[in-house]
Amino acid sequence: MASDELEWTAELETQLFHAMQGHKPVGVSKHFHMVCIQEQLHQMGWKQLSADHIWKHLGTMYNLEALEETETIPFPNEVVDFTLPDDLVQPTAEKEVEREVEKESGSESGTPTSKAAPTVAPDSPKRAINKRLRTTTAANSPASPAVAGVGSAGKRRRQVTN
Repeated sequence: MASDELEWTAELETQLFHAMQGHKPVGVSKHFHMVCIQEQLHQMGWKQLSADHIWKHLGTMYNLEALEETETIPFPNEVVDFTLPDDLVQPTAEKEVEREVEKESGSESGTPTSKAAPTVAPDSPKRAINKRLRTTTAANSPASPAVAGVGSAGKRRRQVTN
């Protein structure tokens, strides 16, 4: 439906005002609020209304530019020169130099530069600890539902009522 064909009746304007309750289409989050207003109108049965229709109609009712100028920004919006402290810049620069050295040495030897995962002997205690940490059962898995009588004595579930 073209914007010229849409007739704003008193009923539609009233529903627009109801949809605008709690949603102010000015400021930093004006587009988010417009989507909320449009969704409210869609739920009321006005599916043919686009955000452009609503913006144009609000523009005929209000001076949106003046409202935008009076809106305060909830955070500082000043342009300030900024540089990172040297202690943050230095480690990054050192890492880049190390990467370049690794690339050069890797390309000369013909081996890939990616580091292989450290290998752990099957009988090492480190592997046994990691294996124990990864092993889960239905009783101790947080994603599994609690089984009655198996580690669920202290768990309570909220019951949903309709």
